[in-house]
Amino acid sequence: MSNSKQRPYEQENYPASPEIIYYGDRKFNYTVIQEGVYPPVAQLKFTEAPNYFPVPDNYIIKTTWGRSNNCQTIQCSIYYIEVSGVHLYGLQLKCIDRNRKSKPWALKLHDESSKTTQIRHAKGLAKCAQINFENSIQNYYNPKDRVVLKTLEFTVQNKDYYTTFGEKNPNKQKQKLQSVVRIQDVENVPRDAYRYFAAMESKLPREYAVSQTRQEIDAHMEQLIPINFVDLTPTITPDFSEEPDITDPIIVEQVNSAIGKGAYRSIKKILKYIVPAYIQNEKLDPASPIIHLRISGDGRNVGRKVKHVMITVALLDDSAKLFEPNYHYTVVLFPGTENYSTLKIAADTLIRELQELSSIGMVIDNIVWNFKLYFSSDWKFLATCLGFNAANSNYFCPWCEIAKNQRGDRQTEWIISKKMSILNENPKAYPGHHSPPLFNMIPLDHYVPDKLHIMLRITDRLWELVLQEIKNEGLFNDITRNIIIKEMETLKIRFEFWKIRDTDNWLLQEIKNEGLFNDITRNIIIKEMETLKIRFEFWKIRDTDNWCYTSLMGNDKLCVLRKFNLAKLFDPERAALIRSLWNGFAELYDLLGERETNPHYFRLKAKEWYELFLKKTVVNPETNIILVQGLYRSSDLTPYIHVLVSHIWEFMLKHQRWGLNSFSCSAVEKKNHNHVSYFFRKTLKNGGKFQNKTSAIREIMEHENRLFFYTQNNIPLSYPKPQYIHIL
Repeated sequence: MSNSKQRPYEQENYPASPEIIYYGDRKFNYTVIQEGVYPPVAQLKFTEAPNYFPVPDNYIIKTTWGRSNNCQTIQCSIYYIEVSGVHLYGLQLKCIDRNRKSKPWALKLHDESSKTTQIRHAKGLAKCAQINFENSIQNYYNPKDRVVLKTLEFTVQNKDYYTTFGEKNPNKQKQKLQSVVRIQDVENVPRDAYRYFAAMESKLPREYAVSQTRQEIDAHMEQLIPINFVDLTPTITPDFSEEPDITDPIIVEQVNSAIGKGAYRSIKKILKYIVPAYIQNEKLDPASPIIHLRISGDGRNVGRKVKHVMITVALLDDSAKLFEPNYHYTVVLFPGTENYSTLKIAADTLIRELQELSSIGMVIDNIVWNFKLYFSSDWKFLATCLGFNAANSNYFCPWCEIAKNQRGDRQTEWIISKKMSILNENPKAYPGHHSPPLFNMIPLDHYVPDKLHIMLRITDRLWELVLQEIKNEGLFNDITRNIIIKEMETLKIRFEFWKIRDTDNWLLQEIKNEGLFNDITRNIIIKEMETLKIRFEFWKIRDTDNWCYTSLMGNDKLCVLRKFNLAKLFDPERAALIRSLWNGFAELYDLLGERETNPHYFRLKAKEWYELFLKKTVVNPETNIILVQGLYRSSDLTPYIHVLVSHIWEFMLKHQRWGLNSFSCSAVEKKNHNHVSYFFRKTLKNGGKFQNKTSAIREIMEHENRLFFYTQNNIPLSYPKPQYIHIL
């Protein structure tokens, strides 16, 4: 009798019959429910040694074993996941194997596959494409060209797949996110708008990742340049004296809700952060460690009683950047009123830091830097910081002691005669000064008038004088107004007149009749309206005839100054005389902007223009006929005209290194306008808490900090575009 083992065999009629009996060490009965298929060789899996049976996909079989009293039956299936149990699954059955190999493998439809299978198939296809790509490189490129497959895009049944290859570069990804944040800040792209872009274009970073990056930058910069808050509520009083620059009701409401919240950033921390970059760009020289700092301020009228006030610092040493708002760094910011007491509290830390910079300097990267300080702003802000009278006061000039009744004095040479050292000893040493100057570390001849406001205010005055002359002649009627509007249209300037009508409000009229229509009464009415949750304001109409007209922008004012056809309004001789005056001021303004202008030449030209402005009319006393036409009286002169004629040449002489263009406040005004228009237009700001993290004031200062981050870290605004190729 032989002891050798019987070789396994199968009793079957497959595939005619699904029943199979397997005889080996044990007997198994199988019923094939679903035969399954073999995947392609690259994906085909095998059981472990020593048999290496191929493993089919989508395979279902019922297996029975044991004697009748202890018979066991189970149903098994394989869907190309981990497999074990050869006999349990009948993987050793050759008849099924033989039949299965004769059939092509048919993959499931994409939509019928599981999510895991869909991703696995996409990865498999991408890997094959990568192998084919790498094998084909040598046919098209030199080995030194370093060709790398970075991405692969394809679509399966309208579902897009975007595959990336190789290790991800986290630094590059981080910089890309930072670039997106910078673009949002520079171009004022709202968060919701970007979310829609990202939803439409899948290659853009997700909005949540961008927001997280912004928060990381804010947290990083907060450590370097903290944002400090100041409570200014006790110093805030309504101011109804000025026309609004911004009347958008949403912005007005948001600015009003933020009143009393002031913010400050340390000027020393800002300098410590930015000076290394100025050295690297060769704008500062460590061999001559002197920094020339320009302090500026601006108040933007929001509605009729609130200002949005900022104080900025800029480096005169980088003159090319002085016309860019982002290079005027905000140190003090608050919505409220532009008065001495508020500015004193808001700028308290700034004043102390400037005192230190002026007296002992500052160490930055082991270099002791000395500082020369300058100040430039519009007239009101400058006078407020000096603790000086308003421009319509008897003593109106911050630099000399001229009085109103001396404006027409052609004999006296008015020069910069006041000294900051004397004001520091006695703040009331000069007429018109009522309080100690806030920035008393800056010499008075370093308080430089703003070239922009010189042009704006003098042009306004020349235009007002023309309209006043027309009114005095009794010719300010519909015909004249239409002539002016038509001429403005010729110059492509939008211009309108409109009349303010008095309302017959019996209650207010009664208060006026009683002589009680004053600031106290008006504030009582406003407070009661606030109690009723009604927005209510008073303002004064300055034009005596109740006629208002469009307030022109700077470029439009220059266009009118240079090109308005005065012959449409006056006889030829009178028009030529006024045109000569207007042209003379336009010439002075041009000379003012050129660094090469000789200050003494400018002084002579300004005197000539001044003489023309005050040219007297000569009348024949016998016939009462005008022999020589004159222009205006000394009472028509304004503070800005006085400064133009008497002091500008001195400032040009003292600061010829920089030129008066370097003291223009146009960039600061632009910066202030942008901040108010963008940050206060968004709703849900200033929820009532003093240090609310979502307040517009904090957002503005965080935005300022991020601008530092972008420039210091060279965060790009664009990247090279790929070469797009289309193949049909």
